[in-house]
Amino acid sequence: MSLNVNWLKHFHLFTLASTTRSVSFLFALILLSGVVACSSNDDEPIYRNQILAFGTIVEVTLFDIDETEGDRLSKDIREMMEEFHHHWHAWQPGPLTALNNALSQTGYSKISAEDGQLIAQSLTLAKTSEGLFNPILGKLIALWGFQGEETPLSPPSKQNIEEAMTLIPSIDKFTINSDDKGTHLSVASGKPIHFDLGGFAKGVIVDRSIEYLRRQGVNNAIINAGGDLRAIGSAGERPWRIGIRHPRDLGVFASITINKDESIFTSGDYERYFEYEGKRYHHIIDPRNGYPADSVASVTVLHHDSATADAAATALFIAGTQQWQRIAKSMGVEHVMLIDKENKVYLTPELAQRMEYEVSPPPVVEIRELP
Repeated sequence: MSLNVNWLKHFHLFTLASTTRSVSFLFALILLSGVVACSSNDDEPIYRNQILAFGTIVEVTLFDIDETEGDRLSKDIREMMEEFHHHWHAWQPGPLTALNNALSQTGYSKISAEDGQLIAQSLTLAKTSEGLFNPILGKLIALWGFQGEETPLSPPSKQNIEEAMTLIPSIDKFTINSDDKGTHLSVASGKPIHFDLGGFAKGVIVDRSIEYLRRQGVNNAIINAGGDLRAIGSAGERPWRIGIRHPRDLGVFASITINKDESIFTSGDYERYFEYEGKRYHHIIDPRNGYPADSVASVTVLHHDSATADAAATALFIAGTQQWQRIAKSMGVEHVMLIDKENKVYLTPELAQRMEYEVSPPPVVEIRELP
């Protein structure tokens, strides 16, 4: 069966469990007909389940958990993700749509304290990324047609992009206040507001899922949300090992061993894209010019916090090969890998010492210190 990378969307990380080069593949690839999971050892005491959430496949991997308990935990995680997805969906009726409407009409809305914390986190990440991660690009995303399930057929006109750019408010215009009457979000812009937290919402719910598992006494697990994941503990005496997808092929480009509790998130130009007149247009929009960023093929970030890793992967993809070091430093991420369109690799020293390449010949690698 041939496989069209358009259908792969976010499936760019493969989960491995091994201490040797003879790895035990637990990877998942989404096919036209569903999901295929493979393992070289069916006797391992590992519970695995796949649930549908966020429009993608979420793999729940638990070590030393029986099927009954694993099913219960997976069900709870699915329900938590479904509720979160509905609450923060930027394009369907729900709380976030109501918030966007209120801010657009009055510049003000009362919100829950929990929602205020999440929005504040998104705005902080936007500031530390120098605006490259931007949670209020909803209008621009919609203009490009990446808000729905249908693949766009052509790019918008230059005039429409320029007009949409003028409607994006500054991050500094937003204020969150809390008092005895509750939490309030306001914006002093007079422009239509469209929060779209898709650039880090997956990281948030992965973190919350891991926190839930820990409260349930689970200390060895992986939550793999369409290829972006957080792993805790180990697979018995062996560490979790993660394979990073090749941005242009279907194989594993490199692999890395997880140190007890880490997240790995990747942004790539192969996740959602269309081609028009020989040029690839993908969903990672540069907020500085309104067009898809085009200097790299993928960026992988390893960090203890999934939400930060998620936002940073987007921001560093946009920053490209010339600016990523400064943005990574500002966002507090030290383990970074960029792969450009010629498969040249740019790495921080912290990640370089842990990376094993699974391609032959090995790629050209340039190690760069953060400032």
